[in-house]
Amino acid sequence: MVCVALQISFNSQTPQSGFIKEWTLMLHGTRDPPYSGLPVSDPHSKLAIVKKAHEERSKL
Repeated sequence: MVCVALQISFNSQTPQSGFIKEWTLMLHGTRDPPYSGLPVSDPHSKLAIVKKAHEERSKL
């Protein structure tokens, strides 16, 4: 089991409040992305976003 804590702070003198609707932490330790062979059915899915970001990063 893995526990992850997310801490957010604001650089403001005024007190801030709110809520986080969603957040994602993706970790992998392989040389090649393990999701590269997975098909993307929804272009707005997290998988599609991550694959696109990785492809754009590898072009640099």
